[in-house]
Amino acid sequence: MAEQLKQRKVFIVRHGESILNNEKRHTGAVKNSSLTPQGVKDAVDVASWFLRSGIRVSRIISSPLERARLTGERIAETTNAPLEVREEAKELHQGDLEGMLISQAKTDYSDFFTRRGRSAEAKVTTPYPNGESSEQALKRIKPLTDEILASDEEVTVIVGHQGVNRAIRSGLTGEPLESIIDYYQEHREVVEIDLTSKTALVHNIDISN
Repeated sequence: MAEQLKQRKVFIVRHGESILNNEKRHTGAVKNSSLTPQGVKDAVDVASWFLRSGIRVSRIISSPLERARLTGERIAETTNAPLEVREEAKELHQGDLEGMLISQAKTDYSDFFTRRGRSAEAKVTTPYPNGESSEQALKRIKPLTDEILASDEEVTVIVGHQGVNRAIRSGLTGEPLESIIDYYQEHREVVEIDLTSKTALVHNIDISN
């Protein structure tokens, strides 16, 4: 009798709301920021969702940045899965825009936003001033996504950030970055990747109690 193939999945989580998120500032790979009280609740609720859904997490991979690591720790505490901190899961380096108010950046770096806004391809290939592009992030995370694809872990959770999570999703599913570059992952959204079918399913986490 042939051995039944394991169903292998990856759940991509965005960290809970951070202080700089709440202040509406650009937050990339350099500026560290802890979680707001709402961000702590985001992390707790996402962790509870895994438990309530009966998802047996095998492995948790987190960005080293505080907002992601704290979220990953909550999920690890709830699921009893081991937590591994990986540099590859850091957010895009946003260069000169790191820590700037989003409204101020749009004024001071209007040329950058104009170039980037010309097309989906431009959004992918245009780097932040003295920073990184989504295309460069996709290459940066390739060793991590290749490792996950080659692993036999049944359920892996990745706790990352808005920009890098798009690159991770593209690396795992083969979806062109251009097709998902405008997808905005909320703090309480979990993207489920079926590694067999290379498909993505978005879960909106709403736990009221």
